[in-house]
Amino acid sequence: MIGLLASNTGKLVASSSSGASEATLRSTINPIGIFNAIKAARHPPVKDIRSGFEGVTLINHRGEYHEVSGTVSYDSITPAELAKHYRGDVTYCPEDDVHFPALTVQQTLDFAAKMRTPAKEQRLDGKTRDEYPVKLQQSAAQFFGFFLFLFTMTLTMKAWFRMLTAACKSEATAQAFSGMSVLVLVLYTGYAIPMPSMIGALRWITYINPLRYGFEGIITNQFRTLNSVCSNFVPMGPGYESVGLANQVCTTVGAVAGEAVVNGARFVELSYGYSYVNAWRNYGIVVAFGVAFLVAYIFFTEFDTSFASSTSVVLFKRGSTQRIATDAADTVDEEKSPGEAQATAEKALALTPAMTDVFSWQHMEYVVPIGSNEHRKLLDDVTGYVAPGKLTALMGESGAGKTTLLNVLAERHSTGVVSGDRLDFQAQTGYCQQMDMHVTESTVRESLLFSARMRQPASVLEREKEEYVTTCLNMCGFEDCADVLVGSLGIGHRKRTTVGVELTAASHARAPRAAHRLVADSY
Repeated sequence: MIGLLASNTGKLVASSSSGASEATLRSTINPIGIFNAIKAARHPPVKDIRSGFEGVTLINHRGEYHEVSGTVSYDSITPAELAKHYRGDVTYCPEDDVHFPALTVQQTLDFAAKMRTPAKEQRLDGKTRDEYPVKLQQSAAQFFGFFLFLFTMTLTMKAWFRMLTAACKSEATAQAFSGMSVLVLVLYTGYAIPMPSMIGALRWITYINPLRYGFEGIITNQFRTLNSVCSNFVPMGPGYESVGLANQVCTTVGAVAGEAVVNGARFVELSYGYSYVNAWRNYGIVVAFGVAFLVAYIFFTEFDTSFASSTSVVLFKRGSTQRIATDAADTVDEEKSPGEAQATAEKALALTPAMTDVFSWQHMEYVVPIGSNEHRKLLDDVTGYVAPGKLTALMGESGAGKTTLLNVLAERHSTGVVSGDRLDFQAQTGYCQQMDMHVTESTVRESLLFSARMRQPASVLEREKEEYVTTCLNMCGFEDCADVLVGSLGIGHRKRTTVGVELTAASHARAPRAAHRLVADSY
């Protein structure tokens, strides 16, 4: 394991603007916008991400940063040597754990183990490893020919997917191209859609398809010695019992009149245009494709070392009066500077009357059905309270029932039976769930205003709702980015938006108690 000591790293500068305007059709075709885009490409705006950093890290990704100054050492290895010779020595487990939510932990691990080519456990089709090659041709030449084509095709397609991954900057783009390529390559192997049935304008895909050549080699390798007995002849049936084989013909493609056996090589040649004569030519083409994909993969890996940048640009609604910083002189260190938003938020909170009521719940129980005549108790005699002016944390291990209790108190449950006393929750309490669900194309102000219009009483005047939304924006520190699109916000600001949405949903916008208590479910 290579440790990194970064001492006195002067500055980390990214080639990115602090903000931009939302793209529209008019801005896209505007000549002035095109000129500004060319100017920005030649002289990109920069902003400081971090300065004066000292610490330890494991990553050496610098490709998309404009400047990194300071002394950095990986033991005795320089950052350039690490990027050149040891770039793949770090194993990274991402933050998002993607699993099937309906499976248990044991089922998830069993599924992963069974997908690793099991020897004794059954596959998806019910066969074991020993039973899998049964019904294939048993001669040594055909077995090793099948193995050679299969092994080479595996390496070729692996190089293809790695090339796509290296060429794309984001995971979503690579997955999209990979999925579409698999669909096209499988359709145009000449089997799902035979060559005579293909659209003429798309038939060229078959000739640049490595799967087509590998599949032809495998199929012809199996069928070249296969002779199948025909089971359906013409004429056949009542009244034709006395007709001999010499006057009958098999209905299978490739059959010869007067013969009951159909040659496999003739069948695949007439049906799909496959011929065993081209087997080794096809193998050479597959190898050439694999080498080409590998060279392209190495090229993209060496010359495109960028990664998905975390310096995202916030998008302002076009036409807003917000000031957008475009140069380093207009920006400050995002990690250290609290900005004016914090001072404004503290001033708005200071003007908010303090809460005096205590929210409490007693003997809460929650029972849900899990099957026919079976029930499970998720909450059992839970009692607690939240004192005014205090920050109360609900703590417990995973699965202890923290989220379940909050959902029950907020009446966000859809099944089961709830019993117990919960006093004064919905009147003065807003509930922020784990997931921040917002319309990404809306601005922060529009999201809060929509919540106020939908959840406050109709008796409250529209002007009062808008004034209260402005108060909540200042309270959450959004006075400088009220016109920012929610989809371009970071995680922290998106959580603030969720808090603001709950604040604007107060039952009595005219009353001082509208700044109600908030309950957040973060984990």
